[in-house]
Amino acid sequence: MLEGKAVIGETDMLWTMQKVALILAAMLQTMQQVALDVAAQALDFFDVTKATEVECFIKMINTTLAEST
Repeated sequence: MLEGKAVIGETDMLWTMQKVALILAAMLQTMQQVALDVAAQALDFFDVTKATEVECFIKMINTTLAEST
């Protein structure tokens, strides 16, 4: 009789929001680490004095990563 009539209490919602916040924080850390790794690759690959080449390399990597997801 009560199918489809669940009530989510405040404590359940708070717990769910905290869990989502932790997941987002972990994703952000991963994204930051990827950005650092790509920047390090760019510095290893190109002459450090050519900032535009580094920028192009990072954009190319980011585009490749975005297309693969």
